[in-house]
Amino acid sequence: EFPGIMDTDYDAIVLGTGLKECMLAGLLCLHGYSVLQMDRNDYYGGDTASLTLKQLLQHAATRAGEDPAAVTIPSELGNPRDWSIDVIPKFILSNGALVKMLVRTNVTHYLDFKVVDGSYVFDAVKGVQKVPATAKDAIASKLMNLMEKRRMKNLLELVAEHESAKVT
Repeated sequence: EFPGIMDTDYDAIVLGTGLKECMLAGLLCLHGYSVLQMDRNDYYGGDTASLTLKQLLQHAATRAGEDPAAVTIPSELGNPRDWSIDVIPKFILSNGALVKMLVRTNVTHYLDFKVVDGSYVFDAVKGVQKVPATAKDAIASKLMNLMEKRRMKNLLELVAEHESAKVT
């Protein structure tokens, strides 16, 4: 598929396109090494990838031993490319050392940063559930029992108070 790619000498070959592999390849390139980075998947990100709905269903079909080409998306779910589903949810503090390293190694060219609109989990019994982000969400959540709801509500109120104290 890629003529000449294997006819070139490389200082390093990095297998995988997860965050660690991209950072390694980026650091090697910054120090003048020629690097070939390859992945067995048809998407970037390895175990930490964000997949479209179609990619996720194909990934699940492959793991279940089914034909990924047979995956169909119900039309009521809309355009499969409108979905971005994390295989493993990940949060990176916006002003941390990791972000500075990602910027320095140019790994940010392959990442999308955005404010989280909402976080959801899947429960086999309860289905898709929103992870509470406010005290009101905590009380309404089906993910927790009454005691856990109260603790979560108190925690979220404490965080909100702390944030408002920082602003004033």
